[in-house]
Amino acid sequence: YSTNDYFFRTTYKQRTLASLKAFADGLFGYNGYEKVQFEEVPSDDYLLRPHDNCPLYDEITDIPVEQDAFVDGPEHEEMITQVSSKLGFQGSKTLRAIEVETLATICKYEQIWNINGESPLCSAFSVANHQVLEYYEDLDYYYRVGYGYPAYRALFENMNCHLMQDMLRFLQSNNSNDHKARIFSTHSTILQLILVTFGAFEDEVPLTRHNFAQQTIRLWKSSLIAPMGTNLAVIRYE
Repeated sequence: YSTNDYFFRTTYKQRTLASLKAFADGLFGYNGYEKVQFEEVPSDDYLLRPHDNCPLYDEITDIPVEQDAFVDGPEHEEMITQVSSKLGFQGSKTLRAIEVETLATICKYEQIWNINGESPLCSAFSVANHQVLEYYEDLDYYYRVGYGYPAYRALFENMNCHLMQDMLRFLQSNNSNDHKARIFSTHSTILQLILVTFGAFEDEVPLTRHNFAQQTIRLWKSSLIAPMGTNLAVIRYE
């Protein structure tokens, strides 16, 4: 490790710093992060959390209309009924949507922590149930950080303006004193907004509350494009 060769920058969140330390360990060995100089995070982080400083973005994405409507639709309601029934909750005891989402989240995290075992709660969900929950999550991302609002496409594409400029300056530079690698740890919000800037994973037909069955082979599938621990590498070849 050398400060001349590597640049490390994260956000103010504990989880992003922990992720970046783990990445440094992967590069430099056990506790390798202790040698690393992590850049200071400014109070207004336009580089890695630009959405925090954009009132228009908050106004557009504040109410998840399509996602909320999907919860009231037949596919989601049937999923709730099936999961509740499998766990022994029926009739007036049927679980609420937020409770099923919580159980699914616990299932997901337990499966990650014990990748060679099985989370007991995961048995409550069939493959079809998981597909409904995934679509519910995809609707959130599609409208909050994806292609859901064509009228505001330019805003979403340019949200990462500072980060894209940093990347392009670095890739185009021929200064021998530059870092060999610039490494950032940020959030799924920023990662997916970058994909919009690149024009990646854009479906011809928008995701809506009505077309779950028609979107089984959609491109915008968050479990594939932005799972936990996603890395995006941009490399310049000589």
